[in-house]
Amino acid sequence: MTLRSFAKWAVSLGAAHFALHFPLAFGAFSLESALEASARPGEGAPLERFVASLPTELRRNFTFVYQSRSPFKKWISPKKPRVVLFNNRADLILTFTGDSEAKGYDTVEAMRFDEKKRSFSLAAYRFEPSGKVAKLETKSCAECHGADTRPLFDSYPLWPGFYGSFRDSFLPESTELKNYRAFLKAEAKSGVYAKLDWTSFKNTSTPPFVDPKALEVGRVVGTLDDFPLIPNTRLGMALTELNRKRIFRKVSATPTYRTQRNEILSDLLRCDEEAYENGRAPASMLPSEDRIDELHSQLYAENYARIPRLAPPNRAAYPAGTFDMPELLFTNELARIDHFAARLGVDRSDWSMAMERGSNAFFDGILSGISEGKSYYLLEDHAFEILADWAKEERAMRPYFVPIAAYRPYGYPFGNRLYMPRARELCKLIAPL
Repeated sequence: MTLRSFAKWAVSLGAAHFALHFPLAFGAFSLESALEASARPGEGAPLERFVASLPTELRRNFTFVYQSRSPFKKWISPKKPRVVLFNNRADLILTFTGDSEAKGYDTVEAMRFDEKKRSFSLAAYRFEPSGKVAKLETKSCAECHGADTRPLFDSYPLWPGFYGSFRDSFLPESTELKNYRAFLKAEAKSGVYAKLDWTSFKNTSTPPFVDPKALEVGRVVGTLDDFPLIPNTRLGMALTELNRKRIFRKVSATPTYRTQRNEILSDLLRCDEEAYENGRAPASMLPSEDRIDELHSQLYAENYARIPRLAPPNRAAYPAGTFDMPELLFTNELARIDHFAARLGVDRSDWSMAMERGSNAFFDGILSGISEGKSYYLLEDHAFEILADWAKEERAMRPYFVPIAAYRPYGYPFGNRLYMPRARELCKLIAPL
């Protein structure tokens, strides 16, 4: 699906698909209860019993980490990768090692998102020989995840160290593909890996990922029918949507947010362009050309630091830009985000989900950024949260807030975007005069 065709498809959904939240498919599932039940003496390892007891939604949404920069790097390998499970909305993520001989095989880590607090929290649990579950301290996790906990996940379409690291598939003749095929033939059929739900994946020889034979290197994303086969993309999309709520909490807490809200939303909706062109808005409201150039340089440096981690085989054989971050195309949009953060005096060094603080990686892979010939990539996430909150507060703003649940027809509760033509009708009210 191309950028243009997606934009037309998303607009055609209109307001009929604007439900913002989906109930969890597993209802009142209790993680702690499941852990405690699995810790009691029984057949097989507690971790295996635990995974087998999980709701199908968790067991069929999974990806694997075979090379990590985390404290778990000693416990994982291409042969026995770390497992990442998540529910459809990704407000619950579970991770654990798959190597029964490793030190951490008795440990489960969890990340949860609290909708009311707009924050993530971490927890770790260990199955004890006594048949009990010990809750472990997670203070050291802040070294990577930050004091204001954030997920750590690279942006679309590269996830170095994850299987399916390139567009949720595998480059031909890559070591990663050879390792994954070997994993599927052996380890995937036993232990904790065998407790995952492998039954939902069709038309692929590399479940849960896109078959390498179907991979088209030049395509931005597969069709929406391929969604079950792109777990890394889906996880990134869902986490981005939750993380933007965390970011908005920080933005809205700044002392001058309410007094500058008009100007910020105007900037994100690109209302200001005619005003700038006609000399009706001060140049100080625009990102400077020097800052745009600086951000572009930062993106290039980040881009070329990430590609070696992917280690693509025979890189020169692929068209230029194949492995580049999409953010390189959106420097002007990124500059607007940087500008409004600076205007509010809010630190955006932890806004990205990249491990590196200060990263400019924000693209989630959702192709709804073009509307009426203008680009709203990266901008629309922030505009959505600002307008959603404003519409709750003021009835007069509600007609302009028409969210589209872009992936609802496919059963996924993320992808909430603004119907941009309606949102931009606000420009006559909030644009600089």
